[in-house]
Amino acid sequence: MALELEGKVFQVLPEQTGTSQASGKTWRKQAFVIETEEQYPKKVVFNGWNDTVDAITGLQVGDKIKINFRIESREYNERWYTDLTVWKLVKISEQPLTGGSAAPPIEPPADVIYADNNNSVTTNDNTFDNTDVTPDNQDDDLPF
Repeated sequence: MALELEGKVFQVLPEQTGTSQASGKTWRKQAFVIETEEQYPKKVVFNGWNDTVDAITGLQVGDKIKINFRIESREYNERWYTDLTVWKLVKISEQPLTGGSAAPPIEPPADVIYADNNNSVTTNDNTFDNTDVTPDNQDDDLPF
C-alpha cells in the first residue's frame, strides 16, 4: 500500500546506524515528524532507510514537503507496531517556522471606522478603552 501526504517539517530526529545480524550489511535509519495542514493538524512520524536518509538530513523545520510512503505493521511480543516508511520525498518550499523573512502583520488603515454591537463607533487608533466593558452589558446567553 502506497500513500501520499503533504505537511510541514516539525522535527528531524538524529540518524541511527547499525549492522544487520543476518546479512552483516550496514544500515541507516532516520525519522522525522511532519505536521499536516488541515483544520485540525496532526503530527506524524515517518522513517527513512538507507538511500532516503540523505534527503531527510537536508530537511529543516518549516520546510513544506510531499511524501510518498508505505504502511507496514508487525507483531513483537504480542504487541503490534506500525511503521510509515518514506520511499519518495519532495520539498515544496523552504520556509522555516521561526525567524526568516516573515511578512509583517497587515494593519487596517488608520481612518477605518468600526461599529460594535452597542452601536458605538470607534476609529482604528490602536488603543484599548475598557470603560464600557462591564459584566452587566453582556447580551449573550453563554454560561460563562
